Amino acid sequence: MQPGNNIVEYGKDVDKAIETFKKSCPEDINVAKISELPKYVEDSVSNFIREFLIAIVAVILVTMILLPLRVASVAGITIPITVLITLGILYFIGVELHTVSLAALILVLGMIVDNSIVIIDNHVEKVDHRYSPGMQPSQVQRNFYTYSNSYTGYMAIYIPLGIMVPGNAGEFLKTFPIVVSIT
Repeated sequence: MQPGNNIVEYGKDVDKAIETFKKSCPEDINVAKISELPKYVEDSVSNFIREFLIAIVAVILVTMILLPLRVASVAGITIPITVLITLGILYFIGVELHTVSLAALILVLGMIVDNSIVIIDNHVEKVDHRYSPGMQPSQVQRNFYTYSNSYTGYMAIYIPLGIMVPGNAGEFLKTFPIVVSIT
């Protein structure tokens, strides 16, 4: 598989080539694939989409039970917006989706859900305690510093993974810190 190609499409082309080859072979020759990487990648993508949808539904259900509908909808919309922006940036900079990059997205999905609920819960608490709107910018600034430091910590953990792992494993893992950092 060459960089820049779609492995799922490549797998379909290989299947067609095998079928053509089987037609020209004697019946006693058995042709079989020993690895099904396109199928694994396709399964990973469908698993990610399923996990993504489960996360959205879980966030909306939990927040609808605990918080007002408006707040729940804000929490639910942060996930698809964040992931779509991330996928757009990844496409723009040329990072391909494969097993490792999808694993990074699933990992970060938990952080997105957690952070959106914490921020919204904090806002609802301030509204419940009838803080004046003038105090809101300072709270936003505190949240910004808190989450910036948190994300910097995550990046400090994962960036060495893409730099320090040698060989083929390092080549495969180099997208992990990129996806985590962008998301």
